[in-house]
Amino acid sequence: MPRRVAVATTDGRFIDTHFGHADRFDVYELGDGGVGFVETRRSAAACSRGRHEDSAFDAALAALGDCEAIFVSVIGYGAARYLNQKGMRVFESPYSAVAEVLSHIVSDGTLERGARRAVSAGEGNDGRG
Repeated sequence: MPRRVAVATTDGRFIDTHFGHADRFDVYELGDGGVGFVETRRSAAACSRGRHEDSAFDAALAALGDCEAIFVSVIGYGAARYLNQKGMRVFESPYSAVAEVLSHIVSDGTLERGARRAVSAGEGNDGRG
């Protein structure tokens, strides 16, 4: 069964955006056939001048409601915890190529195993944010 994930990116090529600053998420479908781009979704950035509200996190969650995980360059502990509590898995893969990370996730079975780590181009990063 295909699964959807979102990637915080400015250019569609690299995971290069802090969750709180992200206003663009590319959505991908992962399945037996590999990785497929679905669409780009926009959401207001959840953080403004170092402050955030739960309602801003909820807006991002609403925009990505059909996704089971978000890949970001970095995310604060409070935001990661909030998203995890709402059922969204969060992985940090700073400045990694989208194609490499998603291909690895498919071949490694990361989502199927319920893992909390994502592998970037070189080494994994803690998925708690």
